[in-house]
Amino acid sequence: MAIALIAAAMMAVSCSDKKDDPVYSVSYLTGNYGKEYKLTATVNGKDIAETGATVSVMAPDYDKGDFTINGLVPGVKKMEIKDVPFTPNQATGTYDFSTSSKSGNTTVEVNGSIRVLEGMTINITTTQESGK
Repeated sequence: MAIALIAAAMMAVSCSDKKDDPVYSVSYLTGNYGKEYKLTATVNGKDIAETGATVSVMAPDYDKGDFTINGLVPGVKKMEIKDVPFTPNQATGTYDFSTSSKSGNTTVEVNGSIRVLEGMTINITTTQESGK
């Protein structure tokens, strides 16, 4: 009986290498906003109506996600931003985000929120460096 208990305990212990573990997405945040889910966007203070623009999010966990912004950043067809941090907001029931990135001489500030299984609100502000 004791040997069976020890064997069962040893089988429950996993000895996997972290780099071999598959990366799963958090399905509640992962999605293609503008296609699968609603996308409400503001670019440089102007509301953007249905333009075919999308924001794809791949979230390996509830702490951060990778964004691919298509057709929203002026002069940039596709922009990828890695490790965008999420902050759960219990008052609004959303996951809020805020980050910045650079593409050429353009700095892009991105903030907004994701309402699980409903949609995303994203605000994008761009600034150009002069003299370059």
